[in-house]
Amino acid sequence: MPESQWGRAVIATLTLALAVPAGAVGQPARWTPETGLRLKLIGGAEVSPDGARVVFHVGLPVTAGDKSEILQRVYLTPTDGSGSPRQLTADERSSFSPAWSPDGSQIAFLSVHSGRVNIWRMPAEGGEAEQLTDESGRITLFKWSPDGKQIAFLMVDSESEDDRRARSERRDWRVVGERWQATRLHLISLDAGPGPRRARALTPATMNVGFAMIQSIISHTFDWSPDAKTMAFTHAPTPDVDDWIHNDVSVVDLASGRISPVAETGAAEYGVSFSPDGRRIAYLASDDPPTWAFTYRVRVAPAVGGPSRALADTYDQKPTLIGWLDDQRVLVHEPRGTTNRLYTLPIDGSPAIGFAESGLTPGYPTISRSRRHLAVVLQAVDQPAELFVSGTARYDPVQVTRLQDPDLPPAPRTEVVSWRSFDGRTIEGLLTYPPNHRAGDPLPLLVGLHGGPTGVITQNYVGVTESYNVAAFASAGFAVLRPNFRGSSGYGRRFRYANYRDWGGGDARDVLAGVDHLIAHRIADPGRLGLMGWSYGGFLTASIITKTNRFKAASIGAGIVDLVSYAGNADMRGFVPDYLGEFWDQPTLWAARSPMLAVKRITAATLIQHGEADARVPVSQGYQLYEALRKLGRPVRMVVYPRQGHTVAEPKFQVHVIKDNLDWFTQWLHP
Repeated sequence: MPESQWGRAVIATLTLALAVPAGAVGQPARWTPETGLRLKLIGGAEVSPDGARVVFHVGLPVTAGDKSEILQRVYLTPTDGSGSPRQLTADERSSFSPAWSPDGSQIAFLSVHSGRVNIWRMPAEGGEAEQLTDESGRITLFKWSPDGKQIAFLMVDSESEDDRRARSERRDWRVVGERWQATRLHLISLDAGPGPRRARALTPATMNVGFAMIQSIISHTFDWSPDAKTMAFTHAPTPDVDDWIHNDVSVVDLASGRISPVAETGAAEYGVSFSPDGRRIAYLASDDPPTWAFTYRVRVAPAVGGPSRALADTYDQKPTLIGWLDDQRVLVHEPRGTTNRLYTLPIDGSPAIGFAESGLTPGYPTISRSRRHLAVVLQAVDQPAELFVSGTARYDPVQVTRLQDPDLPPAPRTEVVSWRSFDGRTIEGLLTYPPNHRAGDPLPLLVGLHGGPTGVITQNYVGVTESYNVAAFASAGFAVLRPNFRGSSGYGRRFRYANYRDWGGGDARDVLAGVDHLIAHRIADPGRLGLMGWSYGGFLTASIITKTNRFKAASIGAGIVDLVSYAGNADMRGFVPDYLGEFWDQPTLWAARSPMLAVKRITAATLIQHGEADARVPVSQGYQLYEALRKLGRPVRMVVYPRQGHTVAEPKFQVHVIKDNLDWFTQWLHP
């Protein structure tokens, strides 16, 4: 890259100018849909091998002119919290996912500087960046070899020459279920001369490396052995999302190219990590057969092959594997109630031990190459995310960044609330109040429902711009209840599976019991109730408003409304049948749980929002509901967001989603 872009970036430090989008002047009196654009998105942190510095990337929404994107740049800062972050990249295109060389002298990262995602590296002390790959396929993850001589990476196959020719000659028909672009494991040598290296594929096109359904374990899709002679990796037969149930773990020998199985059972196995001594491989294994509510545990297998053994169950039986702390312990991360927890699991099978206890919610934890340090992003409902570093011998996190705008409006008060549902089950959630609320004054209430249904509401910062910005709603005068209804993660396996064969049943009654609880305590005004949710939350919203007319207004984001048409058109076709059985075997159940077949009962003014390119819940689901409500003469509005998938990613659209919801609920509930 030219010196003007990279050389000057080495001496740059983070400034407030980076924090405030174009047009934002001064501190707003309260949270608005635009305020969340001032938050920085921290990720990709890795502590240096000597433990002195941590490298990470920062994402910032850019909305000036024709821009609407998250621009990511790479930063470096001391781990003792003594210095200010130093900016290492300053291109007009994103750079992200930095990683230290084993000797700590260089930092490699992904960048779209060339127009495609490729791997670059630069001296840790600053200087010119060097492009290491020049691939047309999409690179998603890379790792240095332990000896620093090679880099392995995952790349989605690019279109073949035959496919390009067929497309240009108008004979590019597709046969469903045949031909796909696999993600494959590749290798480059750093011993070659300057310029992009030629990559060698380590896995065949008939083997898709990765795990489409559990994005939280992407960093453990593959791992190097300590001697740099082999790599363990997760793979499925195809990139089809439904094929996650066939995931296995194998090892490839780099010298011979021979691939050998480590775990290939009826369970889905994924998320691999070599022990420091190279003798064992830890991985996650689902229940057998796998289920879409995702039960799994850590197993450990000999690296040379042989029987594996399971480590102790965690509380939620849904851990994310972070890595080995030493040869006797692995670190895992999972939700518990409304927060996330870190635990160590001894490989002798003894019970999990709590590793991190604090009032802050941990996210994106990574263990350093030396295994002496842990980088983690911490936040709370009233504290935006910042980067912390702790030793692994004792959890004592030190704040190493102060990137967030100090002039953000105060976060509205949020508290954990609980209530009894219809069957005596305790349901928990988060309740956010408007500023200056006086006890005993009933408020207009918005109920926000998470997706999944195995999602969970945790104590993250309420100002984050996601589908629904809680701080903006509260500032406009609404109380906001976000319940963890049955089916949610964080409350144990039995709770997470309690909505099997019961979508829109017990979970809907959990939500309504929470509303009753707030009305009984004179928090919610029964005449001004609103309901909103995205994905499964959209389904549950649609389901509830067919059962009761208590809600004057509703907002359905990317919601399932017709189960039969959904199951045949979504990218995860096995999802609903796992919960409800196949529709040809359970037609009565499927009909009873499809909101479309009860659409005449809807009286709530309904806002529908959907990404046009959504493969997870196709936009046709939204159109079906819109057309039915329109014909019935019900108040309805539908907004379609071009280019967006199951989540709305472009910042301008994110602001519109929030503002449209705020305007809709203000119109109908009059806060």
